[in-house]
This record gives sequence, C-alpha cells and structure tokens, in this order.
Amino acid sequence: MTLTFSTSLQDFWARRWNLLMTNILRLTVYEPIKKWGHLKAQFAAFVVSGLMHEIILFYLGGRVNPPTWEITCFFCSARKLVKGSRWSRPPMVSTPLTVGFLTVTSSWLLFPPLIRGGFDVKSRREIVAVIDYVKDISKQIWVLQSY
Repeated sequence: MTLTFSTSLQDFWARRWNLLMTNILRLTVYEPIKKWGHLKAQFAAFVVSGLMHEIILFYLGGRVNPPTWEITCFFCSARKLVKGSRWSRPPMVSTPLTVGFLTVTSSWLLFPPLIRGGFDVKSRREIVAVIDYVKDISKQIWVLQSY
C-alpha cells in the first residue's frame, strides 16, 4: 500500500475526507436536486454541509454560543475553490498548497467556536479524569496482586 497525499481540495473533500458524509449528502441532497441543475445541487449540498458543521460545533461548544454562520458562508463560497481550476500542478506544489489551505481554514473556522464554547477546557478535564481513573485502577490491581 502506497501512502499518497491529496493533491487538490476536490480530491481531499470528495475522495478522502469523511466519505460516509460525502455519500449521504450525494444521495439525500445532491441527487434529488440535480434535476434542476448540477450547480444548484452542488450549492445545496455545500449549504447542508455547512449547516451540519454549525450544528456540530454548537453542540461540541456546549450550546453556549449561538452559531455565527461563518462556516456555512465559507462552505457556500468554497464550492468554487473545491472545483479548482483546470490547470494541473505537480504534486510537489499542489499537496503543500492543499495542506496549507486546510490548516489555515480549520484554524480560522473550526477552532475559535470550540474555544469560545470552552471545548478545550472541557476536553482537558475529561482527559485528566480518564488518566486518573486508569491510575486508580492500576493501583487497585497492583494492591490485589500483592496479596
């Protein structure tokens, strides 16, 4: 098996990232709307995907802050970016560009809502609680084995 990286945003989102969601959106949103046009169906799929991201971040953030709609707006405008240009770039150029774009947009769009909702603090508490639990269990096992 050869490890290859995405060479475009379309390759990343359509063929590598969250294929289950891609298939669900294609079957439930894109295909039914396609009869009114490919672009309308594609736009609808991106809107629904953006809304789903807003809902997920709202609940991960502890339902503290209302959605800002930044992600939905980004998804609606990113449709054109995902399609990309017909000019092909060598993988040595396109792969770092794709990784860079994904890194910048995720740090700009995904992390701030999670931090505003305190997800980082809550997740750290959960991790510490799991580590403490494992320590307690291992101590109990060690004590039982010494008898």
